[in-house]
Amino acid sequence: MHTGFRSGLAALLMLATATPAAAQVSGDINISPKRLVFDGASRATTVFIFNRGTAPASYRIDLIDRAMTEDGQIQAVDELAKNSANAALIAKLKSSASMIQYTPRRVTIAPGGTQTVRLRLLRPTELADGEYRTTLTVSTLPPEDVGLTAEQAVQTEKDQLAVKVVSLFGVSIPVIVRQGTHDATATLQEPTLTGSKLRFVITRQGTGSVYGNIEVHRDKLDGAVIGVVKGIGVYGEIDRREMEIPLDAAVAVDAPLFLVYRDDDAEPGKIIASERIARK
Repeated sequence: MHTGFRSGLAALLMLATATPAAAQVSGDINISPKRLVFDGASRATTVFIFNRGTAPASYRIDLIDRAMTEDGQIQAVDELAKNSANAALIAKLKSSASMIQYTPRRVTIAPGGTQTVRLRLLRPTELADGEYRTTLTVSTLPPEDVGLTAEQAVQTEKDQLAVKVVSLFGVSIPVIVRQGTHDATATLQEPTLTGSKLRFVITRQGTGSVYGNIEVHRDKLDGAVIGVVKGIGVYGEIDRREMEIPLDAAVAVDAPLFLVYRDDDAEPGKIIASERIARK
């Protein structure tokens, strides 16, 4: 092995990082609540981080702007900005990051332990009506002994590079600030049933986001539930979101289905939108 190659790669470390957009739990991290909404006169709130692992773990806490794409993915704005095609999408995102103060920024939690994170909203006096959003992101930090020595990194006997893989995890929850009246409605469109999967599109209207649970009922609006997906949001930077939901029961060829989008935000349980799917 060439000396330059060996010295340049001697301390190589690969980090496999996962940051699920809408995940409540990732690895040994658990966060409660699953989303934060500053509405009306609310000024302060609390988030709890739980270490469900069997060893102490350190975490970094950040506010990171993320935008939703039409397929439901939520990606960091910095990543989306690498593709000029995302410029219009990014421009529609109204960030709340500059309005939020929080503490602490870095913590170590014992196994089975809990850490409180306190957030405070500094609402600007001239804030225009609308909805603003960022994400509170909690990321695991690598253990202090994760590095490799030159001898460990390069195995000269076989001229192979020794790679140590450390899985790091992160979870993000939205931090939403609403100014003025919450203006958001939705409709369900383009339903297509293929086998046991129902595909459709949620279209959003207004300046705010919608958030809730999708249900598929058989025969009537309040009939048996044969499919459900929870925690589905459509944020202000997109006007439509493509969805697919698996059905867990056979449906007669001529039986109607009812697609229901039920609020889990401002008015939990209220039907945001519904659509009868006739099948003949």
